[in-house]
Amino acid sequence: MSRVGGELALLIHGPQKRVRSYWCGIGNQFEQDLKRGWSPNMIEGMNYSAPLRDRCVERFPEIRCHLGDDKIGAWDPLEGGGPGYYAVIQMLWALHFEGAAEKRLALLRKCYDALEPGGLMLLADKTRQPNVLEGLYHDYKRCQGVPEDVVQVKKAAIQGVLVPFPTAWYEEALSGVGFV
Repeated sequence: MSRVGGELALLIHGPQKRVRSYWCGIGNQFEQDLKRGWSPNMIEGMNYSAPLRDRCVERFPEIRCHLGDDKIGAWDPLEGGGPGYYAVIQMLWALHFEGAAEKRLALLRKCYDALEPGGLMLLADKTRQPNVLEGLYHDYKRCQGVPEDVVQVKKAAIQGVLVPFPTAWYEEALSGVGFV
């Protein structure tokens, strides 16, 4: 989990509860989870990329890492153990990969159902920002040495593919599903 999310989850639930991390990459977050006292059999990850999933499994063979099918969607958290199975679900910078609003909302519903009562959902995602913020972000990239042509290529590459929603959509979707 993220540093802050991991500390929060530890305070609320303790390390004996099940944790699910969507789009976990190569599992860097798992190092801290294990240091915090979570048992490897209480942690699960999910990736859409087979190479990332394989690298995660190689690094953390004791942690289950599921492979989602990007044509179908994220691995269903309810398949892991049913309703109320997880104490914590972490989804950092991953929900926007689901595409259409209906798919994102369906995954949030499944996450809600898969959480135990009082469970914790850690969600951070790319949201639609005013043009001035996007400009500042691109300025930051330039200051970090990213060439202008690369900034423009990356900006064009996500047009129509990575579609951020306004923050209000997330607030309405989460409360509509039942999150408080």
